[in-house]
Amino acid sequence: MTRLRLRLLLTASVITAAVIMQTPAMFAVKGTSSHAHVDHEIAQLQADGTAVTVHVIVVAESRSAWASIVAALNGQGFKVGRPTPLSNTLAVTIPSSALGWLEGVPGVASISIDAPVSPSPVSAEAVLTTNSAKLLVKASELRAQLGLTDSDPTGNGIGVAIVDSGIAPVTDFAGRISAFYDFTGGKGAVATLPVDGYGHGTHVAGVVAGTGALSNGQYGGVAPNARLIGLRCGSYSACH
Repeated sequence: MTRLRLRLLLTASVITAAVIMQTPAMFAVKGTSSHAHVDHEIAQLQADGTAVTVHVIVVAESRSAWASIVAALNGQGFKVGRPTPLSNTLAVTIPSSALGWLEGVPGVASISIDAPVSPSPVSAEAVLTTNSAKLLVKASELRAQLGLTDSDPTGNGIGVAIVDSGIAPVTDFAGRISAFYDFTGGKGAVATLPVDGYGHGTHVAGVVAGTGALSNGQYGGVAPNARLIGLRCGSYSACH
């Protein structure tokens, strides 16, 4: 065996040994850095160090992880609500000081605040002004909830297809239903005037592109300047 070949073999052996020695350490670091995702409100609570009791929604990585997550929570004495199989979630009441621990529980994919939800009635601002007959236009509540302002994009030049029960030609969509096809009755796509016998499609269209004209601007959609294409179907498969 030549000196060069021996040197190459020795070098390869040293490199292989180094890789083998480092491999467990690399896997250990990767395993300990795994944490669940948290929403903005939880992140803010942790940053502020506020000591409060919070109601959270825990999303499990899989349904098989529920048992171990519940066991871990029960072991700490935390109140656990009934699991929701369809959404793979658990409701938990926990002190904010334990949120960091919860993030590291195996099987926990994400944690978010279990915030109360309530209807938002038309405010007192959305009424006739005292000095004129003009309506006071208010910024869209929906866009505000999504962090959008009146100066953000509003859907100019965009067309959105609404595959649903139809679209009623209400003033929120004035001049922006650019096409409407009826798939009911087994006749295929028939071009007709916009109509909605159930109201669901109109609701969906309002969330997408309503101007809020019927609520003085308060309940405008995400993209109030977008065009709408209505595809009226008796069922979802009827349009495919």
